Amino acid sequence: DHDAARDRAAAATTSVVLASVERLRGDAEAAAATLDGAIADLREVFADTPKKPGAATALAAALNNRALHLKQDGDADDAAGPFYAEALKLREDALGPDHPVVIQTLHNVAELLDARGDSEDAYAVRQDVLKRLGVDEAEGDAAFAEAAAAYAEGARVKGGPS
Repeated sequence: DHDAARDRAAAATTSVVLASVERLRGDAEAAAATLDGAIADLREVFADTPKKPGAATALAAALNNRALHLKQDGDADDAAGPFYAEALKLREDALGPDHPVVIQTLHNVAELLDARGDSEDAYAVRQDVLKRLGVDEAEGDAAFAEAAAAYAEGARVKGGPS
């Protein structure tokens, strides 16, 4: 039994990977066009078959990647925010509010807000992350300090910056 929606979603997901390769090769414009095409296809698959396993998360991953690329390129048009918002909604609905991928999306939103100079909203998003993880602010600060020290030690041991 041929499943056209599955095939279309698979092709679009492969295009998301291709966009990453194009980006790594330094062709941000081609990557954006490829990713936009994949997002359009995944939106159609999701609209036609919203209950299809993986449709929402595949679309969310593509949206997240598009937002990340915009942020990396400076996001002069403030276009990344809506992509992150849509990805977050899809991921929360499909996976629940405390899923690690949802937490990562929230972290991406906080980084975008920081990059825009909106440190108050970024802080609020980070507090939401800590709350979702069941960590109070003091514990979060201590855990971050410990993780940063471990990262620095790992970089030093591997011959990286010390």
